[in-house]
Amino acid sequence: SDVIPKKGNGWKGKEAFLFEIDFWPKSITFKTVISPGNEEVRSKLSEIIGKIKGAKQPLGTVWLVHLTEKCKYDVTNPHNTPEQTEKKVLAIWPKISEIVHIVENEIIKNFNYIGNG
Repeated sequence: SDVIPKKGNGWKGKEAFLFEIDFWPKSITFKTVISPGNEEVRSKLSEIIGKIKGAKQPLGTVWLVHLTEKCKYDVTNPHNTPEQTEKKVLAIWPKISEIVHIVENEIIKNFNYIGNG
């Protein structure tokens, strides 16, 4: 069974939490994202992730982002090759991997949802 129940309202799979890598015009951004949905699930996830070193108070109230890793990169530059983009992502990959590992461990250790279907 899933550690986190699928009670979200933002993604096709009803996930309540995902890791995202966004390619913006001037940057590549990795982030932890809690989706809108079941408030008990959201608050438990927010509490767990919010205690991780480096976590920030989310700016929004719908999509909750606590941890980010960002690098400047002009994704829209037509001279940038897919290989250059991959190299840029790989440069921040150790930090992304570290965040994923820490967040996964904290969720597995601390997430305890007692709701029904």
